[in-house]
Amino acid sequence: MCYIESTDWEKTMSKTDAVRARIDPSVKAEAERILSRHGLSHSTFISMAYHAVVNQGTVPLSFNIPNDALAADLRAADQAHAAGELKSYKSASEAFDDILASSDA
Repeated sequence: MCYIESTDWEKTMSKTDAVRARIDPSVKAEAERILSRHGLSHSTFISMAYHAVVNQGTVPLSFNIPNDALAADLRAADQAHAAGELKSYKSASEAFDDILASSDA
């Protein structure tokens, strides 16, 4: 498992429009805390969601709640990342380069 700290594509996209929404402050704060752990701002996440809608032609949301085993694995991965036990990359291409280099060895 790895974490990608930034996305190259978001830096090249022209952004000239804004989206406004009202949301419960506690929900917003918790969502931003979670997104931050993954290196995402709320703007980046919203942009990703809009791109997914356009690319898939539907609302690509899943409201599945992970089972206990998956939830435990996700918590363990977050803890390993926080402890510095996982590799961290600045971009997706950096992560893929490292993966491909490892597979060549």
